[in-house]
Amino acid sequence: MGVRCDDVNTFYEILILHLITQVHWFDSITLRFLYTILEHDRMCGSRCLGPMIFNMDLTGKNVTLSQGGQLASRDTSSYMNGLAFLSRTVKVDEKLCIRIEDHNSLWDGALRVGFTNICPQRNSLPPASIPDLRDTRGYCVVPVPEDVCRCGAELQFWINYAGMVIVQKIGGEKYYLKAEGLNLNNPLWVFIDLYGSTSAVRLLKSRRGSRSSCPVCPADGTSATNWVARAVERQTSEEENSYDHKTDTRIFQKTSSYWKPSLFLVQYANQTTIPSPRECSELTRAGLGAPAQDSRGVDVHWTLRELNRFICSRYPLVDLALIGFHYAKADKYGRFLRLHSDTLKKIKKELAGNILYIVPQTDIVLNEEDMDCSSLLREFQHMHLSGSEHVSVLASRNKVLQNAKDSVSNSNFSWTKIPFVTFVGEEAIDCGGPRREFFRILMMEVQSSLGIFEGQPGHLFFTYDQMALEQHKYELAGKLIAWSVAHGGPGLRSLDPCLYQLMCTQECQLVDFDWSLITDADIQDKLQKISSCKTTADLQRLQTEQGDWICECGFPGIYRREISIRDVPKIYSYAVRHYIYLRTSNMIHQFTKGLNAYGQFWEMVRTHWVEFLPIFTNMHEPLSRSTFRDLFQIHWSKLGTKKREDEEETIHYWELVLKMIEDKKPKASQDELHFEEILAFVTGADEVPPLGFSPKPSIDFYQPEQRGSRLPYANTCMMGLFLPRVVKDEVELYRMLLRAIRDSDVFGRT
Repeated sequence: MGVRCDDVNTFYEILILHLITQVHWFDSITLRFLYTILEHDRMCGSRCLGPMIFNMDLTGKNVTLSQGGQLASRDTSSYMNGLAFLSRTVKVDEKLCIRIEDHNSLWDGALRVGFTNICPQRNSLPPASIPDLRDTRGYCVVPVPEDVCRCGAELQFWINYAGMVIVQKIGGEKYYLKAEGLNLNNPLWVFIDLYGSTSAVRLLKSRRGSRSSCPVCPADGTSATNWVARAVERQTSEEENSYDHKTDTRIFQKTSSYWKPSLFLVQYANQTTIPSPRECSELTRAGLGAPAQDSRGVDVHWTLRELNRFICSRYPLVDLALIGFHYAKADKYGRFLRLHSDTLKKIKKELAGNILYIVPQTDIVLNEEDMDCSSLLREFQHMHLSGSEHVSVLASRNKVLQNAKDSVSNSNFSWTKIPFVTFVGEEAIDCGGPRREFFRILMMEVQSSLGIFEGQPGHLFFTYDQMALEQHKYELAGKLIAWSVAHGGPGLRSLDPCLYQLMCTQECQLVDFDWSLITDADIQDKLQKISSCKTTADLQRLQTEQGDWICECGFPGIYRREISIRDVPKIYSYAVRHYIYLRTSNMIHQFTKGLNAYGQFWEMVRTHWVEFLPIFTNMHEPLSRSTFRDLFQIHWSKLGTKKREDEEETIHYWELVLKMIEDKKPKASQDELHFEEILAFVTGADEVPPLGFSPKPSIDFYQPEQRGSRLPYANTCMMGLFLPRVVKDEVELYRMLLRAIRDSDVFGRT
């Protein structure tokens, strides 16, 4: 429409008036659209994240909301009962911007922010988020430093895909906290605790890539009903007074040269094929891809210069005028064909209703704040990997680690080439499945068979092994991990989080480190004695028994006269840091050298350490039923056919099978199926890789044999699961899947 309006009431009036003007009569779609406005008092486009207001029914007893739900204020006679929930759930990586409107120095402490998977209930809000919510599973609470919460300070906070809650003063330092116990696949509610000195907070906006929150409801309480009534009344008046003009407008619209092309801006100058669905989503979220806002279209009589200006206006986050670009279309194979037409009419004819792709003259660098792990890896792949060259890898399932070592040691090996994996004695041709299976097994063997790691699963540390150092085993591990991740495979996913942060040169609080994670019983005993030191007598005993060892850990001050019980946490932290990090620094250096051997991979990880937490540490959440189900697309037969009817019944039983797995039925452990098992059976990967699956895994169907019973089977290259069209019930389908998965350990067997 080209309307810009700062007044919310007028904004909605213009929108509704425009709708009435264009439609002229209310069909079912129009009525449903207007009903949405009446129900929610707002209209949201596809790029809208929703309103940024507090929930009127979910506030502490000392909180007052005003200004349309944007401002929350706490009664300063108390420092508690200041909880306020947002009116909607939020998305991962959605940055919520707020401003501190009032600060009261009478009280200690300051603002807390948090996330939860638990749907908040009215009249059940505790007086404070800490300790009440912090100590409850399903909640994550972050206390914001007092010096940041000054009056007028603007903050943003969000939770990323690595499960880290990040709080940042706009343009200032970031504060991190690991969100324990939250499932990022489930809805996320946000709350703000107006605690202590923070007595008033205003919600400003939220953004996620190129998407942002929508305008809020009007503060004066004017309802959408009145807007519709006023708009209809105004439209009726205009129809009575200007019928002839409206008729002329209709004639003009019928003969207009208006054209509304579908646009898509790609990221790379040398891109030759259309992006995958996942890449399309990521590009659009980052301000590229499909334009964030709908447009009025173009006139086919425009010059190419006018079209170029229009294209530049559709992508405000990118300076396309400076970068330069050309136009392309996609052929039936998804390959780009450059357009050389010199007029818009010819371009329109050449496109034939398909997407107009905008290809930049130079690569577009995305805003690093908006880049998650998958975006960073795609950028890395584009910079280093060959899209057409392959390197052959012959592997035996019992010797995957040795086979990988032989491959990377070969003088003809190039890590930039796509691995073409063949398992000895198996028939499958590698179109992706064998490669995913190879890297999955390889990462397990790197952890367990190289002899360079020790500790519990998810809390691995480097061994202090001079022989392994001489044999460059640590470097080999780094190379194999970089090789796997660069080609879409899994990472190590098992380093202790504290060790990983230290490796990334980040400060890490080691006071609460669990000494039982250390494998050496003697070191466990030493650390336990330090942590249990509570009195002066305990400290004197510690100096006598463990003083020399503590000195070796880099704390010679243990023998100083002024040492006191208050220094015990510092002593414990020094000892832990020495044992898990400094003691094995040569091994860690060789390991990161191996990672850097392939495209300076570790330097990228160190720079974006939060984003790469899921690659190197165990942040894996077990697949939920809804997440697993949404991974698959179903290839149905034609609607109305007998095949389609049978397929719908099979999918009904499939849903019941997924429910059985979720409920852990049957109870016998040997008969249990897991979502990860089915995923590995279908794709060769037991979890969703960092770059996702492309294309999406599918469910297909086969006609059962008249005699016998053919089991479900999978094609890991096309990532397809084949289910029978006719099955008795969910129990039979469960047993068939269980047998098919347990009996199929190799490729080529169905």
